[in-house]
Amino acid sequence: MDPLTHGVLGAAVSAFSGQTVSLTNPMTIAAIVGSIVPDIDVVIRLFKDDMYYLRHHRGRSHSLPFLILYSFVITFILSFIFKGMNMPLVFLFSFLGATSHTLMDILNSYGAMLFNKKLKFNLLTLYDPFISLISLFLIFYRNQNNITLITSAVLVAVYLYIRYIWKTKACDFVKKYYNILEKDTIITILPSLKTFYKWDYIISSKEESIVGNVNIFSKKINEIKRLNKIDKNLVNVFRSTKLGKCFMDYSPNVHVSHEEKKDTVILNIVDLRFIFKDDFLHNATLVIDKDYNVLEAYAHPYNREKFIPILDVV
Repeated sequence: MDPLTHGVLGAAVSAFSGQTVSLTNPMTIAAIVGSIVPDIDVVIRLFKDDMYYLRHHRGRSHSLPFLILYSFVITFILSFIFKGMNMPLVFLFSFLGATSHTLMDILNSYGAMLFNKKLKFNLLTLYDPFISLISLFLIFYRNQNNITLITSAVLVAVYLYIRYIWKTKACDFVKKYYNILEKDTIITILPSLKTFYKWDYIISSKEESIVGNVNIFSKKINEIKRLNKIDKNLVNVFRSTKLGKCFMDYSPNVHVSHEEKKDTVILNIVDLRFIFKDDFLHNATLVIDKDYNVLEAYAHPYNREKFIPILDVV
C-alpha cells in the first residue's frame, strides 16, 4: 500500500485509544508515524539498484523486532514534544500503527516479513476502497464509542473473510473454465493491481503458463498471455545463476522462454504476478553459450528498457 493509505489506517488505529483522532494527540501522531516508518527501507534505492530494492523491500524493516524498535524511538522522540504524556500508551499505539503497516502488506500480493520470512495472503489490492472508507469513518466521526469501534473492527474482519470467499470462487471459475483436473497443475489467484472486484490468475502446468484475470461478478475470464514451457535443463541453468537466485528470491511465479542466436541462447524471464498494460512489470534476460556459460545477465525491473547487470551480485 502507498504511504498515504498506511498513514490513514494508522490514524484510524489511534481511534481505539478512546481519544479524539487529532494531530495534537501524541497517540495519533505515534500511530501515524508508526504506520509509515516500516517503508524506511525505500532509502535503499538511493544507494542500490531497483533489483536489490525489490529483493529486500518489505523484509527486515517490516519484521517484529524492527516494529518494536520503531515504537521505542517514536515514543522517545514524542516524550520531548508532549511533556507528561502516557508513555506506555504512546508506545502501544506506535506499535499498533507499525504492525498495521506490516499486516496490510502481508494481505496483498507483494507480502512482507513479520517474523523470519515473507508472508503473503493475496487478499487485498494495493489500494482498497473499503478499508480506506472504514479508516476515514474512524478518523472523522467524533462520537466514537465501544459500539462503533467494535462494529468497525468486525466489519473489517467480515470484509477480509468475504475477500477470501471471492478468491476461492475466482479459483473455482478458473478451474471450471479450463477444465483443470490434474493435480500437478498449480493455480495462483492474486488480487488485481487495478480493480478490487477482479482477480488475476496464474496457471502453471508441465506444458505451459497461462495468465489472465477473472471478474467474479460477471464470471468473465480474460486470458492475457499463454506461454509455453521450455526444456527443464535451461530453466535449471537460469535458477543456478546469480541472476536466477536474485530473481527467484523476489518472485515465486517465474516463467522462462528462450531463443537461439548463432552460438548463444537467450533466456527471457518474466515475473508472472504483475501485468500492466498487457505486459509483465518485471523481466530479466540471461545470455548463455552452448555450454551453458553465462555471457550476459540483466534484470529489467519496472521497465524492459532498464538494464541492471547481475553478474556480480551474490
